[in-house]
Amino acid sequence: ADIFLYASVSDIQTRMVIDAVPLMIFLLGLVNVSRTVLLCRTITALAFFGVFLLLAIVFKNKIGGADVKFIAAAMFVCGFPEGLAGLILGLLLSVIGTLIRNRKTKSKDKTMPMIPYLAVGFLTAFMIGGI
Repeated sequence: ADIFLYASVSDIQTRMVIDAVPLMIFLLGLVNVSRTVLLCRTITALAFFGVFLLLAIVFKNKIGGADVKFIAAAMFVCGFPEGLAGLILGLLLSVIGTLIRNRKTKSKDKTMPMIPYLAVGFLTAFMIGGI
């Protein structure tokens, strides 16, 4: 949770997250897992990394590299079912937050930090899935 909080604050303040953050999240995913689970999580993380990297390339300046790496690392930690739920929740929160911001302000800045929303989604899914 602390790493997710750091990533969220960094994304809000600078729209950048250092590469050590997804690495730390990934390393946490290595704690106490079997080889089978490790293989499944690796495949899941690589698949989602590929999909979001492709989306970042196609839709330039819409999805940042930090977002792509964060999603892949969080998917590795959560696994497929919880990770997908967390991703959907995070993206839904991002859409809601963007709609609220656009309604309240007439800001010229069209960028929106996505990691805070993703962090809430992934943490929620991880906690519920862990129960």
